[in-house]
This record gives sequence, C-alpha cells and structure tokens, in this order.
Amino acid sequence: MTAIAPGRAWVPKLAIFKKGRRHDWVNVVVWLNDPAAEKPIMLGVSPSSYVSSYSKYTPPPVDGLNGMSCMINYLSNPYDHGYHTVDTTRNRGGEFQDLVMWEQLTDAARISLNETAFGETAQVPFIDENFVANLEKAWPY
Repeated sequence: MTAIAPGRAWVPKLAIFKKGRRHDWVNVVVWLNDPAAEKPIMLGVSPSSYVSSYSKYTPPPVDGLNGMSCMINYLSNPYDHGYHTVDTTRNRGGEFQDLVMWEQLTDAARISLNETAFGETAQVPFIDENFVANLEKAWPY
C-alpha cells in the first residue's frame, strides 16, 4: 500500500486578531492500492486538521467522491484564533487541482520548502524532515 499527498496548501495570516499565526499548512493524504496502476483504487483519505492530526476515512466517503477524485473542503474561522482545517465534503462545485508529486517540483522549489522556516507551528508537512512522521500520523489502518 502506498500513499500520496495530493492536496497541499499554504495558508496566509490565519486570524484578524493578534493571536492569529502568520503561516500554516494543510494537506490530504490519499491512500492508493498502487499509484503506478493506470486506474489505482482509492483505499482511504486522511485530511489534516488544525492541531496537526488527521481524520481518517477508509474507505473514502462515497458521497465525498466525484468519479476518481475525493472532494475536499477548506474550512476556517478567522474569529477563532485562525482555526482552519480541511475535510471531505459532499458539496458539489469547486475546482479540480492537479496532483503534483514531490519529485515533479524543481530542485529549487524542493530546496526552498525544505529550508524555509515558516515558524514552529507551521511545519511543511511533506518536506523530507516531516514526511514519514506525517504519513504515520495519517495511517488509517
């Protein structure tokens, strides 16, 4: 079983008050039976949450799928110290985002993401230093 992290988002200033953090990241781990297969089977989805944990859905919610895509919604509350999260949704609409694998990024982009300090509470979830630990947190089995 292999994992990919298709949804990643940098989030700017999270709250309109002083206590809001300047940076943060959200991500979604999609668990596939074989990412090399022409039509891999989606076994599970693990969206990240504000407190550096993951919701875990195995199998992905049927009403949260659109064909072979899992629908993800970004939720935030600027009045709650910048609370934000992502989760599956059954709401239709929105946009499709291309999957960008780590290996597809330029060397300069990977180096920048690995070396930039976004702050203690805004660790990039998919950089070399954090990737395996986040897969373990997201593991749904």
